[in-house]
Parts: sequence; C-alpha cells; structure tokens
Amino acid sequence: MKLSEALGDVSLLGVDTSPFIYLVGQHSGYIDRVRAVFELIAGGHPAVVTSVITLSEVLPVPLEKGQEHFAQAYRDMLLNTRYVTTRPVDVETSAGSRRTTKSASVPLDLSMGV
Repeated sequence: MKLSEALGDVSLLGVDTSPFIYLVGQHSGYIDRVRAVFELIAGGHPAVVTSVITLSEVLPVPLEKGQEHFAQAYRDMLLNTRYVTTRPVDVETSAGSRRTTKSASVPLDLSMGV
C-alpha cells in the first residue's frame, strides 16, 4: 500500500517530535520515509498537529551547540508552516484527548520509531 493511500482518509495527523528531528537533521535511516510524509503534508493533505512540547524538545540541542540555523528551521517548520499547527497543552485538552465522542475525534499519531 502506498503512503498516499494509507493516509487517504486522514485529514488531521498528530506528529510527535522524532519526524521533525529526522527531517531537519536529514537522518540517513529515516529521511526517505519522513520526506515522503512531509511531501504529502506540503501538498495540503493531511494537515498536521503537534504541541509546544515538540518545540521544547527540538530546540535545546541546536541552541546549546550554537546551531541557530537548525533552531530556526525547527521554529519555521513548527510555527510558520501553513499545514502544521503547534498547539498549547493544558490539562483539560490532554485529559479529553483520550475520550472520543461522535462530535470529536483524536488525530492519528505518527511516530517514526523502529
């Protein structure tokens, strides 16, 4: 099954920290898979949601190493990309995400672990 087929009915994709790290860092073990997902996202489908936790996880290392270009790439991707929404986290939202009703749905989560 092609990736575009697997994600065909997904309108909102929750993306954890790792795929962003693999994409920006061009991680050789994952870059082809991650790039394929983000190419679909750049085409407008599916939209992506992540949280400020992702931002807090990706920024410390490049900032500590003085790699401002990587830090800025993360900021741009997470805060200034049309199809990526970075949301705040609060207790009410977090607790509610485990309970799904007919009027609300939990986004599909993408983790690129092995």
